[in-house]
Amino acid sequence: MRKTFWTALAISAVLASGVASQAQARAQQVWGMGIAASAIALYGLIADQERDDGNYATLGGGWYDAIDTVDEAGEAHLEFRPGVSIWKLQPLLGVGVTTDGSVMAYAGGRFDVFLGDDLVLSPSLAPAVYAEGDGKDLGSNVVLRFAIDAQYKLENDSRVGLGMYHMSHGNVFGDDNPGVDTLFLSYTIPFGR
Repeated sequence: MRKTFWTALAISAVLASGVASQAQARAQQVWGMGIAASAIALYGLIADQERDDGNYATLGGGWYDAIDTVDEAGEAHLEFRPGVSIWKLQPLLGVGVTTDGSVMAYAGGRFDVFLGDDLVLSPSLAPAVYAEGDGKDLGSNVVLRFAIDAQYKLENDSRVGLGMYHMSHGNVFGDDNPGVDTLFLSYTIPFGR
């Protein structure tokens, strides 16, 4: 238990420091997401959680640039989570597109925390490649996609949810770092069981 606690604390610190690098662009929103994700991850690592190592595909869609509302657009993304995990972290692969031609591809990790039998809170972190098209210029084609979502597990093991993600480069690739925040709805289905 002691080792698990210190590991959880270290992962939470890494999540918080990653968020801190982005906080110059969106202090309140990103810090809030980072603190929430760190708390969720810490709880999930310490608590005796069920694990669901099934294959999942998620279709999401929502409001791109929902906070700044400078370059608003519709957004859709498709994610795949293979049925493997490293400790409690699941790999995540995804692609997304906006109605104004922005395209992104990302790969990273997702962490599911079960609250009761039906509610799943999931922070995720993934480096992404971004092409702006006619959409928002994020100051770099390489960004970090940080998301948190809440999903309700249905009887057939599919999930419906609501979430938010932030993408920016955290001033790593220059001072032009407007970032973008997207609110989205999601539907997740298990497959290959």
